[in-house]
Amino acid sequence: MVCEPSIVTNPLSEDYDFQYKRLEAERDPNSSTEEKFLKFLHTNKLRLPDNAQHKISGYYVMPDFFYKPDVCVFCDGSVHDKPQVKEDDSQKRDMLKKAGYQVLSWYYKDSLDEFVAKRPDIFFKVK
Repeated sequence: MVCEPSIVTNPLSEDYDFQYKRLEAERDPNSSTEEKFLKFLHTNKLRLPDNAQHKISGYYVMPDFFYKPDVCVFCDGSVHDKPQVKEDDSQKRDMLKKAGYQVLSWYYKDSLDEFVAKRPDIFFKVK
């Protein structure tokens, strides 16, 4: 197997703190779960998402955060405890997976440390 390393950079050439502020402004202001997730990444100097509230062309679904080229991150707060919301989430996320997207879901009662540790290829130290 031949592997080529790649350096992940922000296409907007933003510095880390500016990118964090932009994402804070883009995220859902009513979501404490998104706020906690983003703050955790920033505090721990982990790679930040490329976008917040990213619209995926051709699909009626909007991940809370998006890492280019294909990683959708959903931050599920208490509203996602409702059975009908869980079912809707499941259908939409399965659709994204079938379309080739990677779908990551962080549930507000779960450890953020454990969540990011599962994907060091995405959530790695940048500072």
